[in-house]
Amino acid sequence: MAPTVLYPLKFDPIYQYRIWGGRRLSDLLSNPLPPDDLIGEAWILSDRDDHSSKVSNGNLQGQTINQLIENSSAELLGPLAGKFKRFPLLLNKYKRSECY
Repeated sequence: MAPTVLYPLKFDPIYQYRIWGGRRLSDLLSNPLPPDDLIGEAWILSDRDDHSSKVSNGNLQGQTINQLIENSSAELLGPLAGKFKRFPLLLNKYKRSECY
């Protein structure tokens, strides 16, 4: 099987409602926040079972980061491919102090 050619991947952010949240993350992110929700966290890249980021561009659009690791771990993780079954980082952006 030929390796998947990866390109600059973009992922849909996963927004997390939090009772202490607000709308200030819209100033930090390029994507618009969901309307009328108190957003406390924006997960920019996540490989959690319950919240796996999806590719938002190109021919891999709709695939999750977990699917990419299963199918193209060497291309995605390079020499670390054998060390991780999951993407080793959770990237998020929040400013709790700005949400009060």
